[in-house]
Amino acid sequence: MILTAIVATFATTIFWFCGVGGHVDDAVAKRQIPQGDTTLAQLRYLIEENKSMRQNLLSRVERINEDARRISASIVPCTCITWANRSLSSNQSVAFTAWMNTSSYTFSASVRAAPFPIVITNIGFGYNAANSSFTAPVSGLYEFSLAIYMELKHYVGLQVVHNGKPILRTRTGNYYTFHMASNSAIVKATVGDRFWVEHSGESDSSVVYGQEVTTFSGYLIKEL
Repeated sequence: MILTAIVATFATTIFWFCGVGGHVDDAVAKRQIPQGDTTLAQLRYLIEENKSMRQNLLSRVERINEDARRISASIVPCTCITWANRSLSSNQSVAFTAWMNTSSYTFSASVRAAPFPIVITNIGFGYNAANSSFTAPVSGLYEFSLAIYMELKHYVGLQVVHNGKPILRTRTGNYYTFHMASNSAIVKATVGDRFWVEHSGESDSSVVYGQEVTTFSGYLIKEL
């Protein structure tokens, strides 16, 4: 009796599985377990039916995989656009601001570039904090600004350079107190052009004060 119940349960499970997962061929679905045979014969019959249905399912899976491979081969690859080669649409922006965060920075004869490692804004990802330079991601009209902070009794000059050529200078000096100055310039740039800040010769000191007051900024006015 127990073996008969197991066979009946096994048969029910197999036909339920086939009904849910596969729409087995009508000829297979309509087959009946031999009623006149022994329980062992019925069990053998169900095992054979299970093998048949598994083979049928594997064949269908292989056909689906073949269809998927054919569809995949017919798809035209997408041309990926990265920040390095993309052209910004008119509704997108490029802008950055970076701080000099040290209390003071001393320039050397061999290193004239000023560090601005603290990034406040970097829309368009044109600014590189590692070397404190901005690389234009698109060709266009840009505005750059520079603010510097200096101690009393000295004056210092900084300049923004475009591919090594100065485009704006700022100098400040006051005998009695700390002081600061700022300047800005509008320049046409081509994609890939670099901008950074250098210590200029208009100084009597190799020191500039940072304190998150000395800043370097720029933004895209219009793409050309």
